[in-house]
Amino acid sequence: MVELFKDYIGEILVALVGGIIAYLTNRTGRKAAAKELVSKDVEIEKLKINNSNQIMEQYQKALDDLEMRYEKKHTYLEKDYLRRIADLKEDYERRIKFINETNDQRYTSLSRKYDKLKSDFNTYKIKHQ
Repeated sequence: MVELFKDYIGEILVALVGGIIAYLTNRTGRKAAAKELVSKDVEIEKLKINNSNQIMEQYQKALDDLEMRYEKKHTYLEKDYLRRIADLKEDYERRIKFINETNDQRYTSLSRKYDKLKSDFNTYKIKHQ
């Protein structure tokens, strides 16, 4: 039986060495594939984290922008209402002044009529006494 192996010892050694080399090559290939898969998984996680960060940043910008818009709108409305109040106050003061002037003119006119009628009455009274 040993003689049987002696005849094929070269082929057996070549097959063993070839198998070992193939195993080692395949093993390094599997390690490289595993590393590649791990690196792809890491890249995917990095992209997910990056996307999450970008979404949070955009959301924060939107909130900041919204706050800024509301503050601008509030400031605009406050100034607008203060301006309207000032305009209404000025308008009321102008109307009150006009009414007072008109009443003063009426009073003066009525006072003159009264004085004229009183003097006419006194004249009449003196004539007919």
